[in-house]
Formats: sequence, C-alpha cells, structure tokens
Amino acid sequence: MKIPFYQVDVFTNSPLGGNPLAVFPDASGLDESLLLRIAREMNLSETVFLYPSDSESVDYRMRIFTPAKEIPFAGHPVIGTAYVICKTGMRVKSKNSVQLGLPAQTISVVSGNEDEYFMEQPEAQFGKTMNDLELIAKAVNLDSRLIGGVAEPQVCSTGLAALYVSIDGLKSIENIMINGQSLNALLDLSRVDMLYVFTLETQGASVHSRSFAPGIGIPEDPATGSAAGALSAYLAKNEVLDKETLKHFVIEQGYEINRPSQIIAGIEWESGSQMKIKVGGSSVLIIEGQMMI
Repeated sequence: MKIPFYQVDVFTNSPLGGNPLAVFPDASGLDESLLLRIAREMNLSETVFLYPSDSESVDYRMRIFTPAKEIPFAGHPVIGTAYVICKTGMRVKSKNSVQLGLPAQTISVVSGNEDEYFMEQPEAQFGKTMNDLELIAKAVNLDSRLIGGVAEPQVCSTGLAALYVSIDGLKSIENIMINGQSLNALLDLSRVDMLYVFTLETQGASVHSRSFAPGIGIPEDPATGSAAGALSAYLAKNEVLDKETLKHFVIEQGYEINRPSQIIAGIEWESGSQMKIKVGGSSVLIIEGQMMI
C-alpha cells in the first residue's frame, strides 16, 4: 500500500529550520493500529493524520501523534496542517481559513502574509505553582538562583499543559543539560508532560525558549506553538511584558538544536481581563512522497 504524505518545516521561512511535521492528507483507509507505528517511523515531534469531515463547520478532522502516543492538541501541527491543505490545493469551505476538527475542539486557522497562518487558541487555564526551585535546578543542571526570577513557576495550558519556568540570562538557558531522573520527578510532581523554560534576554526576539517533553517522545521540541499561546497568558498574568508588547511579539526557539524557529504570538484584550490568544508563523514544504507499507 502506498500512502501519500507531506513533510513541512513549521515556524520558519527557510528549509531545514523550524519544527518538522509529517501530514498524511487522507488516513481514512489506514488501520487504527498503524497510526502510532507510522508516527514512530517518521520520528518527528508530531505526525498528523487527516480524515474527511461530515460537519458543515469543519473542513477536516485531524489526529496528532508523537512517537509515543496520541495527544489532543499541539500548535505546530495545526499551523503546518493548514499550510499543507492550502499549499496543495485541498478543498476547504472558506478561501481564507481552514477549520480543523480535533478530538475535543475545532480550531480555526486563518491565512496571513504569504505562507503565514494563525490560529486562535482556547482560553488559558492556570494550574499549580511550583516552589521547589532546587528540583527545577537539578532538572536543568543550573544554579537555583537562576530559576524563576521574573515570575513564579506555574502550570498553564491552552490545550496541552506545561510547567513554565523563567531562566535568568540567555547563556544560562543555552547551557541547560537535562537530568532525566530529576526532570521526570519534576514533571510527575507537576502532573504535566512538558517543561517550558524561557528568558527575556534574546538576540532578535522578545522571548527565547526551550521545551522538553521526553515522556511523550520529544526530548527537545524545536518549536512549541501550543506552549507559545499559554506563555502569552502567563506573561500577561504576571505582568512580565506590557500589554502593548504582548499584542504582537516573537518567541525564538530551537536554536540550541540547530532548528531555529520564530513563533509569532499576540493577545487581544476583550472585556475586563479576558484575552484572545493568537499564535502563528510561516511554513515551508520540503518533502512530497509516499510511504509504502
């Protein structure tokens, strides 16, 4: 059996940068047992499988797999999938947007400049705070005095929860060396799969970040779109950046693993403290092929 697929680099406008994504545009004939095996074979942060939709409000149903398991939501698969659908001429109901049906929600992705696409993420949910700075320091092999300087570490989610931790200084975040045992203990204690660290010291953006989720098969993620949205809410809640900056800012990620990525994030404030979170960026198509199984 020959199964068509595309591979794109997401959150970059240059081939071989950003976060790679495999998209199988028609998975309707695939046996359920094959999906995770295919994702493991692709061995990327995520692999997407698309299905026809019976709903008038959804263009395609999509499922997202890491090499370890299926996950309910992730940012770069949504952005990259919308790009593939439009780039390859797949049928959509609206000229300027794609409606993607995930297991628990429908995400609308709109086109921007050239190959840019943007999604609105669900309202951020804040979870437990983590005051054990020594455990965090052990997990990343840094001095605890470099941890949590701008805001208290806390769990936050716009669909995929992570523990958000600020690091003092670009050099410090570049020097992170993960201690697997301590990281697992930290993630277990936080009840999340991902550690997301960031610093406000950057060379060409507003935020520099790194993301680690070994328990779901992602030792380090080159670009984490879901986390970018939750980070926006976290920065706003803790007044780390002013409202004007948070309307449109850039997060750089993946530089330490030679996959430089630029994620565009922004917040529109509605009534009171309610916020509309948008995340997006560019993508590049690099492979069009077939898997033979």
